[in-house]
Amino acid sequence: MKKAIVEFSKNCYYSYSSLPNLKGYILFTQNKNCNVVVEVKLTGLPIGIHGFHIHEKNIKQEYINDLKIGKTVKNLCNTLGGHFNPFGTQHGSYKYATERHAGDLINNLEVDNSGAVNLVFIDPLISLYEEDINCILNRSIVIHEKPDDQGLPGLKALMQNRKLNKEEEESLKTGNAGKRIACGNIILIKSKQTNICYNSI
Repeated sequence: MKKAIVEFSKNCYYSYSSLPNLKGYILFTQNKNCNVVVEVKLTGLPIGIHGFHIHEKNIKQEYINDLKIGKTVKNLCNTLGGHFNPFGTQHGSYKYATERHAGDLINNLEVDNSGAVNLVFIDPLISLYEEDINCILNRSIVIHEKPDDQGLPGLKALMQNRKLNKEEEESLKTGNAGKRIACGNIILIKSKQTNICYNSI
């Protein structure tokens, strides 16, 4: 079994957020030849629906070093590239089972009136094993300001066989999820490893 984590906490410098009260974790668990189980436990998010994806790059060590000494890194989450897309597909929907990026996950987090998210889902398009093309280790999670439209406006335009407008084109790339309000590195939890900042588990 392999496990990896993204943690948001005051003393964890492998993640960043513009939200002062965001804390919790996203835990990935996988047995060999099985799908990945994803557990999300977060508090301190704005009420509503927020895009939620794996991005292709991680937070660079130089930025982690800056965070450790209290420096502000402007637009840090914007350095993490686009959605993780090892299969070269369009952005799409988990819920409606359309073609999608491996990094699209379930597209959105629905935050309750207390600012919390607590959910578990299974994702068949990602892996924690380094030999797999869809391995997510040393990549990042990004939480967005707006909902992910799941690629549906773009898909509708394609089905109507018409030219896509700017919003529809973006729908098939990012889901029009807006600004990046939080991000964090996906880090493998090694057996017998002294915890780095896994304070939430």
